[in-house]
Amino acid sequence: MKSQGLDDYICKRFSLNAPEANLAEWEQVIYEEANPGGEVTIGMVGKYIELPDAYKSVIEALKHGGLKNRVTVNIKLIDSQDVETRGVELLKGLDAILIPGGFGYRGVEGKVMTARYARENNIPYLGICLGMQVALMEFARNVAGMENANSTEFEPDCKYPVVALITEWRDEEGNVEVRSEESDLAAPCASAASSVI
Repeated sequence: MKSQGLDDYICKRFSLNAPEANLAEWEQVIYEEANPGGEVTIGMVGKYIELPDAYKSVIEALKHGGLKNRVTVNIKLIDSQDVETRGVELLKGLDAILIPGGFGYRGVEGKVMTARYARENNIPYLGICLGMQVALMEFARNVAGMENANSTEFEPDCKYPVVALITEWRDEEGNVEVRSEESDLAAPCASAASSVI
């Protein structure tokens, strides 16, 4: 539009005295997008795949990260329920895996299977919110020997509640821990990390 004089027209129309626009940075972005140095395929595993706008901000963030690194980011949307029924073969050929946030139990076991596949095959993995929770559940189940470890969101009375609301945290004797901003107890994430490792 600049080449067609739109910016000059708008400035004249509204009597704006503006200096010549410096578009060097924008032109560099356009150049980088048109001339990538490589490409990666990232599998995004979730349960709202049929509504990709649910993940719009994550998809755009991945694309912008690719632009800055001169890499084309191909995003393969994979339904976590398909992983449950069809297996981890759906994940083959991915350079990285991302599990975004979500809620509810539907598709969670497919996400756990995905986290395990990433760990066992040394594939870079990013879990956002629920995505990190399922990675913790997977690690607890398959590495730390905590069979059927789960989140209290999905199984309130599970033997190994590795993910729980702060109001549900218990000490070794089974007493509910009282935590607040004024408490001298460690931050919930620090406590969780030390109890699993």
